[in-house]
Amino acid sequence: MANSKSQNNKTDMQNPKGIGNIWLYAIAIVIAIAIIYTSYAFTQTGAYSVKVEFSPNNYSSNTTLYPFDTISTKLTVINSGPSKLSKLPLLVYLNGNKLRSYVVTLPPKSEINLSIAYTFNNSGNYTFEAVADPADLLNLKNRAASQQSFTVPVAVPEKPDLYVSIPNSNITSTKEFTLYPKGIAFSSIAALNYNLSYFKNLFGPAYPVVGNSITDLALLVHIMNGVYANYSNGAKVSSLWMNGNISVKYLNTILQKNNLSYSLFNISGVNGVYFKYNNSTSICTSQNHGWVKVLSVYNASSNYTCKNIISKNYTPTEAVIIKNSLNSSKPLMNYSSGFLYTNTTYTGFSTSLSPNSISQMNIFENAYGNFASNILKLNKAINYSNMTCKGEITSNQSENIQLCSYLISPVYQASAFSNYTMAKSNEVGNKYILSMYSFTNSNYSSSIVPNAAHLISALKVNQSTYAWKPSAVSSCQFYNNSLSCKFNSYKQSNNMINFTIHNNGNSAVKITSAACFMPGLRKYYKENATINATSQASLSVECNSIIIPIDVSYNDYNLTINYTEDGKPYTISGIAKIAVPYVV
Repeated sequence: MANSKSQNNKTDMQNPKGIGNIWLYAIAIVIAIAIIYTSYAFTQTGAYSVKVEFSPNNYSSNTTLYPFDTISTKLTVINSGPSKLSKLPLLVYLNGNKLRSYVVTLPPKSEINLSIAYTFNNSGNYTFEAVADPADLLNLKNRAASQQSFTVPVAVPEKPDLYVSIPNSNITSTKEFTLYPKGIAFSSIAALNYNLSYFKNLFGPAYPVVGNSITDLALLVHIMNGVYANYSNGAKVSSLWMNGNISVKYLNTILQKNNLSYSLFNISGVNGVYFKYNNSTSICTSQNHGWVKVLSVYNASSNYTCKNIISKNYTPTEAVIIKNSLNSSKPLMNYSSGFLYTNTTYTGFSTSLSPNSISQMNIFENAYGNFASNILKLNKAINYSNMTCKGEITSNQSENIQLCSYLISPVYQASAFSNYTMAKSNEVGNKYILSMYSFTNSNYSSSIVPNAAHLISALKVNQSTYAWKPSAVSSCQFYNNSLSCKFNSYKQSNNMINFTIHNNGNSAVKITSAACFMPGLRKYYKENATINATSQASLSVECNSIIIPIDVSYNDYNLTINYTEDGKPYTISGIAKIAVPYVV
């Protein structure tokens, strides 16, 4: 018997399968009880009275909402029963997609209020719905009362054909444009810091007040469309339409900081604010049909202000003229589409029309800076001659490149842009004038000219280009009469100067070395040139210098020649004045 018991114990120890099964069954029972308990605790058995109230605060049937408007809503959840509601799930949907989720706890006979704001990005119908207990875990007395929805229509903004907002008769020249936030910022820099008229005109005749005010709000603007027109009587009119998170209230607040006199108006149902910029220029602001609008008018000959225009709707004949002009200028459009660097982002574009030309501008940015490329088509070929360049000339006959590049000095240097450079590159031909504005960190300024030249060359514009002449003339001279010097050329890519040396003496001379340098950078280069008496020879030598900006008129180099005459060594010094940069 003892042996039998011992054997049984041994069997139990060696094969514990039976004990393991018992433990598994026990654990399963505990989990099942926990699930039942949790479900019971969560569903809180009994009938509950839950009511959801969900409605907009700033919308009614008489309200028209547009993209970028923001709606505010009030969401109320009410527990009208005698029992506490714990961890009640509450979901808010927008067009069937979850927008917000909450978990609320409500004591008996209580309520909770929630606020939800939403900004519309597009036109269309937006259905908001709030649902309590969306998984049907509670026993609700009136489930229909636990959810509520409403629909808000968002209208399509007025078509931004801005010529409907200004007079179209007697326009002599005009431009229409679109700017995005970074395009607004770049245009403001070009206008305010560098006084470039093209960009000043984008903000109208009341610049800089309008330009600075809009720039302060640029990050709130989604898009700005504009037109600017000159008239035969000397008047100038600008119309700007913006949308985004901007409001006319914000804009008016900033305009008022300029100490302008202003007054409210209601003209033919248009509400707005009138600002007097000066005796000849006025500004009207309004907000309607999905746009914040700024109308600026300059008229020196009569008491004609923006209030005479603000409520009128004009036939956009000028828009038709521009469209027809572009349709008849397909090469211009093709060239313009390629007139930007790779890996760039558009920040704006414009079209300008005058009796003599039509042009298109691209405004764009990349990792190296901000740029504006403009190509102007001449209606009649003009023969440009004696064009002088105050900067760097890039001339390459094989690539049909004749480019003048120069720095633009700021009229106002903001500290934020103290390390930036604004340059302009121009090419003039018998059919087109091409321009490139480059605003880059000064570390990249040495790349401005070669990049602009490469881009213009790649366009392969079909025209004859006109050569530029330097605004200053290069020269060289020695300080005694034994030898004389005549400047031939200078190549900036390798700093090589070529000049002719004339031997004025009666004996042959042998040039052994030469140096062309700025103070402190003297370096001699070996030479082996013999010049007979009263003869001449050409000599090339590298000029050692610091990096020179592209708007310097002259570089002055020291010029030193070592030579022998009748076996005796001599040194002659002089100067080379190089009208730089001049690239051949």
